[in-house]
Amino acid sequence: MDAQKELSEFLSMPMAEIYGVVTFYSRFSLKPKGKYNISVCLGTACFVKGSQKIMDRLLDRLKIQVRRNNA
Repeated sequence: MDAQKELSEFLSMPMAEIYGVVTFYSRFSLKPKGKYNISVCLGTACFVKGSQKIMDRLLDRLKIQVRRNNA
């Protein structure tokens, strides 16, 4: 929130407008993320090529859980 406030002041824009942009784009987040971000495509074309197997292997080997891309 501090970064948004500083950006709002620097750009002379309302906080609501900054917040709207931050929550609209999936690459921005209001919560801290880990040091490394892993993304696996699970769209139809990727799934047909075996992306679910890759995802399952990553989850097993790294002992991690899926985190949905929500703000």
